[in-house]
This record gives sequence, C-alpha cells and structure tokens, in this order.
Amino acid sequence: MCGGAWVFPRLRCPFCGAQAAKDLVRLEAEEKEEGYFISACRQCKAYVKELDRRIRWNAGPALVEDWGSPHFDMVALRAGYWRPIASLIQLARRI
Repeated sequence: MCGGAWVFPRLRCPFCGAQAAKDLVRLEAEEKEEGYFISACRQCKAYVKELDRRIRWNAGPALVEDWGSPHFDMVALRAGYWRPIASLIQLARRI
C-alpha cells in the first residue's frame, strides 16, 4: 500500500476493518505467480497486493515489487476494486 513492508492480520480489511470471511476475497490473475496475491474487501471495495516471503524469499523491496506488478492492479481495477494510494497504472493515466 505505502511501498513499505508491514504486518497485518490476514482475516481483516486494512482499510475498513471488516473481518467476516464473506467480505474478504482473494483475486487471481490469469497467469498465477506463486507467492503473489491480491486481497480485496467486498465491503469497501479496496484491495492490497500481498507477497508471501516464505515462497518469494528473494523478492525485492515492497515498492519495487508493487511497481513491478501492474498486471495485478489491472485485475483488481477490472473487478471494481480500488486502492487509496495510486498504483503505477493510475499515475500513468494522470500524465
């Protein structure tokens, strides 16, 4: 979200705090990449990209990984989700 690494409970929306399992969804890109996930909330329609460092132990810093995965942003945007910090795709559209 902010380009930094942070820990947050998996079964809670970091934006609105929703905790019901029915409100939390995991979106998937057409071509799966092991260790990368898109977690979204059906309540507030926000999403966050996740990286499991147990699987992707050699991944780069959070900001590099965020900017290197615009295809995940497209999956979320097409499904009607948003994120409060502009993605690289959203920044490019403003130019």
